[in-house]
Amino acid sequence: MKLHPDDPRITAYVLGELTPEDAAAVEAAAENDPAVKAAIEEAGSFGGILSDALVSEKPKLRPAQRQAILLAAREPEKITNLVKIPDARPNRRSWIVSLAAAALLLFAFVLFSRAPVFSPKLADRDVTRPPRPTTVPSPTAAEGEEEWRTIPINIAMLPAPGPVDASQVGRTFAGAAAPASTISRLAAARDEAIARAGSKFYDEAADSLKDKPVPADDELPPLSRRGSVAAAASPQMRLPIRAGSASMIWVTESIRKEHKKPPVNAIRVEEILNHYPLRPAGAASVAQGVTLSTEALPCPWKPSASLLIIAFRGANDGDRQIQANFKADPSTVARYRLLGYSPVAGIPDGSLPTLLPAKALTLVAIEIEPTGSSTDFGTVEWSVNEKPAPPIALSRKPDAEPSDDARFASLLCTYAQWLAGDDQAGMIDSEVVAALAREMASDNLPPDRYDLLNLIDQTLNL
Repeated sequence: MKLHPDDPRITAYVLGELTPEDAAAVEAAAENDPAVKAAIEEAGSFGGILSDALVSEKPKLRPAQRQAILLAAREPEKITNLVKIPDARPNRRSWIVSLAAAALLLFAFVLFSRAPVFSPKLADRDVTRPPRPTTVPSPTAAEGEEEWRTIPINIAMLPAPGPVDASQVGRTFAGAAAPASTISRLAAARDEAIARAGSKFYDEAADSLKDKPVPADDELPPLSRRGSVAAAASPQMRLPIRAGSASMIWVTESIRKEHKKPPVNAIRVEEILNHYPLRPAGAASVAQGVTLSTEALPCPWKPSASLLIIAFRGANDGDRQIQANFKADPSTVARYRLLGYSPVAGIPDGSLPTLLPAKALTLVAIEIEPTGSSTDFGTVEWSVNEKPAPPIALSRKPDAEPSDDARFASLLCTYAQWLAGDDQAGMIDSEVVAALAREMASDNLPPDRYDLLNLIDQTLNL
């Protein structure tokens, strides 16, 4: 049997749903193909994450069913919503059955929820006397470790720090929602928490924002969108390995409950992209249990460019220290732009965290403008626990069909930029977003992706 790493039989094998004959065939394919073996291990790690987080015994539902149940429990009114984007959707039986099960688990899911806490405006806060913080449960601290896990909401609302933005060096920013000194102090407090807790800070920050009202634009730190960088002047960029997670919650709440687009500074491309577990299907490298995978595809909003998707997946057996650099080849790349990780206006870029938690997943998207028709872009060089890992050569095969995950990532990036008005190419409009959404529609679309198409349709009809 010849299997592709995206073959659904791999997931069925991990869940024990195959016949003995088919399971033996999958195992034989894994012995002959390292990519298939890695896909099996990664599928198993996702099951482990869900098991550790939600239940004490092995789940009985399929992952797609669990996702549908949690989604419906979070917003049960969406059970009646149907996506209008696809031209035809003849078979919705499996989707309806999954949603029907949501009612049975709604009460149990509510037990995980937190009561909302009002967030006063950022500009009105005195950082010398922090506002009433949101306290969240924390793991047992190491002996002598200071308890940092009480995070004021104005600190939690800051986006994850990104690499130095060479397109903004020397620029000044005006119109900040709060004095630069105040924002600088907030950023310093965030960086101190990251230094003490590593990437676990983002998990705590996400909990502190959970179920809170969508903040107003003047409650959010003002962001400065990244511009393109000339490869000849700045051929190297440090890659972030962690992102925040609040933006997709804000976007969904604003559109579905308030029936309006969210505040511009609430729209963070990297957080929307990282809301979904996606796996690029191109060149990959593995070191000490950490997987770095990549895939390049045509850029939907700039025909002359390519969109590069990079994914870091944590090891199954523990945290790792990661450092990674995108190195553009100036002879083949004219310009590039990191999507998202927008710097906060008025403060310098923060130092990037290096701890990638076990089983964590982080996605990074880069827009690349080649010189001429070149499809070779450079390399990603990286290390794990300060030991060099095999680098990855970056290229795009013009005739290769992009994976479904890469296509979905491009839809997310397009939708987020359109919402934020961050269309530097001047090519993204509602018709482009709708067309990409229609291309993604299919009868076997996972529930979370089906829900995004529903959300896009609701946004287009505001």
